[in-house]
Amino acid sequence: MPAGIGLHPYFLRPEGLWLKAETEGRWETQPGEAGLPRQRGTAPPDLGAPGHDHCFYGWQRTAEFGGAGGLAVTLKASQALGNLVIYAPPGKPYFCVEPVSHVNNAINIDELPDAEQMAVLLPGETLSGEMVLSCRLA
Repeated sequence: MPAGIGLHPYFLRPEGLWLKAETEGRWETQPGEAGLPRQRGTAPPDLGAPGHDHCFYGWQRTAEFGGAGGLAVTLKASQALGNLVIYAPPGKPYFCVEPVSHVNNAINIDELPDAEQMAVLLPGETLSGEMVLSCRLA
């Protein structure tokens, strides 16, 4: 059966949010659509900017974010979580940095690279992943 997992933590959006993550690119969603990607694109320079609702592929499984003063957070994910969703709706006091196993809508996209596809589990098999958050003073 096709299977996928992800962790979807919400964080309060600090003043002066910055977010860093090394990726190869993103699957772009179009404003006003249901959040399903349509095409590949390049990663924008400011990952913390409001308006993101994209899945990034080729993620190196580490992201860092923080704000003007306060804490900086490092998020590390296990091998199974090789894609990253960033959701930062404009005008909202929160944002999401979500390590996931496959790109959004993977079940409906033909010819994806293995790292972006959903896993296929045989009877008795499982899929697991983990995320570790660490904080430090910025």
